[in-house]
Amino acid sequence: MANKKKGMETRKLIVRTATRLFYERGFADVTVKDICDEADIPKSLYYYYYKDKMELATLMWRAFLVEAYKAASEDGKYSAQSEDEMDRSVFYIAYSLSLFKDEQLLRIFSEAVYEMPAFWFAGNGISFGASAYQSRGTKLGRKEFELMSSYLGTLPLMEKRFVDIKDRTASPEEFMIYYEFLSHAYFETDRDAILKRVTEQVNIASENLIDLSAIFLRIPELMFPEE
Repeated sequence: MANKKKGMETRKLIVRTATRLFYERGFADVTVKDICDEADIPKSLYYYYYKDKMELATLMWRAFLVEAYKAASEDGKYSAQSEDEMDRSVFYIAYSLSLFKDEQLLRIFSEAVYEMPAFWFAGNGISFGASAYQSRGTKLGRKEFELMSSYLGTLPLMEKRFVDIKDRTASPEEFMIYYEFLSHAYFETDRDAILKRVTEQVNIASENLIDLSAIFLRIPELMFPEE
């Protein structure tokens, strides 16, 4: 029993330390060694509990995501589980906009996607949007959007309206309209209707933002609730 309790305390310490370091320094600038040095534990102990940085980040993300989804749908209207497609879309857009407007978390999740591409497959699709938003205006960002747009055949239609997507002047709302438009244009043919619908969804979502940093900093207690 004593060993089990000690193991739990060690895992809590690792998560608390990683949460603080990721938030202060970003994801790319924090290594397993950094976490161990700050927690004052040997690396061998870290690897006893977590396979690598990816495994720890994925577990942290899942705890964060559950709480963020709960916070986003507290009023019961805009929920990932809603039967109404409009409500579900507003929920996901509100979550994304909240992430885009939070510089600390935007950096963390965009760096996680680029450092570890498999992170995207760990239930992390919105983080891909975050990485795309973060990279707008860079060579990588321009390449991403040109590829997406040309592939869907929408570049001529959207270029005039969202030409500033290619630099860093696009607001989170403008970016989200563009991103959502591209997502739906692959499956739907009425581009004007798509643009009208996603613009309405983004406008509603912008009034339902979430304090994601507060949730992120609570990851340790979310992963290890007090009994």
